[in-house]
Formats: sequence, structure tokens, C-alpha cells
Amino acid sequence: MILSWWDIPGPSRFVRRIENDLRDRVNVVAALPTKIGGDWFDFFRRYWTDGQERMDVLQVDGDIRPPLDILCDTFTTNPSGTTTLGMLIEESAFRGLTVGILLKSVDSVRAWTDFLVAFERDCRLMDSLDRTVLLIATEGVEPQLLPPPETHLRVHVYDGYARPHDCFMYAWVLLGTVEKQAWRTELKLALCAQLAQWDPRLCEELSDQDIGSVLKKSTSINVLSAGPETQAVDDADEGWARGLLQRCDGKAVYHSGWIARDMTSQEFERRVWAAQVQVIFPLIEQLRRQAIDLYGSRFQMPVRVGENEFVNDPYELEIAMVHRIIERLDGVPPKIIRRLKQAYEFRNALAHLELLDAQQLQTFEPTLDV
Repeated sequence: MILSWWDIPGPSRFVRRIENDLRDRVNVVAALPTKIGGDWFDFFRRYWTDGQERMDVLQVDGDIRPPLDILCDTFTTNPSGTTTLGMLIEESAFRGLTVGILLKSVDSVRAWTDFLVAFERDCRLMDSLDRTVLLIATEGVEPQLLPPPETHLRVHVYDGYARPHDCFMYAWVLLGTVEKQAWRTELKLALCAQLAQWDPRLCEELSDQDIGSVLKKSTSINVLSAGPETQAVDDADEGWARGLLQRCDGKAVYHSGWIARDMTSQEFERRVWAAQVQVIFPLIEQLRRQAIDLYGSRFQMPVRVGENEFVNDPYELEIAMVHRIIERLDGVPPKIIRRLKQAYEFRNALAHLELLDAQQLQTFEPTLDV
């Protein structure tokens, strides 16, 4: 079975917390940002029923009736408006249920939050096996509109659960096109992880692209549709609700599609750089050692590397010095010299926070096998 985003360790912790609360027969509010809430709700509904548990799902967005009337019309035969909350929770057809509701509008959230507070209070003395519990999932609703802690409801905000290593794992699952060289696949995974950060939709989009497209800002920008996402963010709560940021370790981590629009920010470039360093630096080191394995016995040691500094061990020489020595040796294939030159140029660029473009990466050969 192919893993979904919500099976990955970070997001899975959010799923398990909701699951544990519902099994303890506690009413739950699960708050998720825009464009993720519906996906999560569909997953959780299937996940819950796969465990041989029943969940009654109500479609209530756009329904202006009071929550009590909606529940009465759904689970009882009483005429609308004739049943009180106390009468509802005593109805045999409304006992021991798990009811899931997805809300996307502010008005719906306010109405159902007020109802849920009263429902929780009236159900508190019931036996847990007889108690019906509600799962209210919200999408794109700011946290300040959710029930306060003193209501005794369990409120879980999906914020900071996913990290780049979750996106790295998810990209492995999604990877549609495996690059011809293993290191290019590793680079693509690292780029997906660094650019997606916490957003499964961006991870999905990037995993389907070639490396050249992944490096383009427009690819990340296009994942954020036009409209409200282009407007300024007034505060972190609003940014979270709109799916523009998540808070990780107390720090707001903005969507790559959002920071790519900001011409004054270098954060998009920093994420690309972090991915390139993660993959390219070890390859340059591997190539450096391979060059010394092949030609180190011909080096004239010690080698002067400074005014009064000498190196006696060839394996302590930097890639630039290794290239300089080997290009002066007789009989070395020009292709090897070119690859060593490219390697030290790449290392020098990345060491100075400069990015490698798609064309440079296309020509990179991190091996001396010819």
C-alpha cells in the first residue's frame, strides 16, 4: 500500500492525537489551513472506518439551520425545532456515535463552536459508551475563532507537525521520474524537502518536475493559486489559515511560493542552496579522494599550501590543490582534469552561497571513471 502524506511520521502524529481523543470519547476540534483540511478530513474518515469504526459524516457548509436542528433532522424523527439538546443526547438513535463535520466558513465555525461548548457540558455526566462524540474539522479558519481551553474540548491545530524530513520521505513515495544518475535523484529529493518544507501539495508538484523546473521560482509560486494568497499577511494566524506559513520551533516558516514572490528576500535561494550543499559537497569529497587514490602516489610531497605551511599527506589537500597538481602530471586524460576543475569551481561557488544552475548541474560528473 502506497503511503499517503498523513501516514508520514510528522503528520501522522496529528492523526494519532485526534484518533486517541475520539477513542476516549472526547469531542474534538481539528483545525487545518486552507486546501489541506478537506484532504485531511477525507483521509481521517477512511482511516477511522478502516479500523472497523463507524463515522457518520455530515455536510453542513452552506446550511444555515442551527446545529441542533441539523442533528435532530439527521438522527431523529422529531420535527425540526421540537427537540432540545437534553432530549437529543437521550435519543437512542443518537447514542454512541462518532460524527464528523468539515467546516470551511467562519459563520459555520462560530455556530458549531457555540453548540459544541453546550454539547460538551451536557454530555459530561453520561457514560462514555453512551456518549456521542463530534469531530469538527475546520479548514482555513484562524485559531482565535476556535473554542478556548476552558471549554474542556480538545482543540488540535495542525501547525508545525511536518518538517523537511517528512517531505523528503514523501518525495521518495511520490517520485514519478527517477533521474538517470543516482546523485540527481538524491538532489531532487533534497530540493523537494527544502522547498516544500511542510506543504504536501508543493512536494507533490515538485516531485513530478525535472530539476530545472524545480529550481524555478515560478513552479513553487504556481502551487499557490492567484487570489487571496497574493495579498499581504497581517499576522501569523492569518498566514497559517491561508496556508502561507507554519510555525516550527516557534519560528514562522513561510511557503516557498510566497517567499519566491518577495524580491527582497533570499530565503528561496537559501533553501535551494541548502539542498545543493547537502548533496553536492559529499560528491566533491568523493571525487577528491578518488583523484588522490588514482594519482596521489605521483604527487611530490610535501606540498606547500601557504607561506610557511606544508602538507605531507596528499589526502589533506583541498580539491583546488589536487586539481592543480594533477593537471601538471603527464598522461592524465583531459576529461579527468575537466571534472576536477568543475568540482573545485562548484565547491567554491557553494562555499560563497552561490547557487548552481540547471545547466551546470546537467554537466556535473562526480566520478573519474572514464
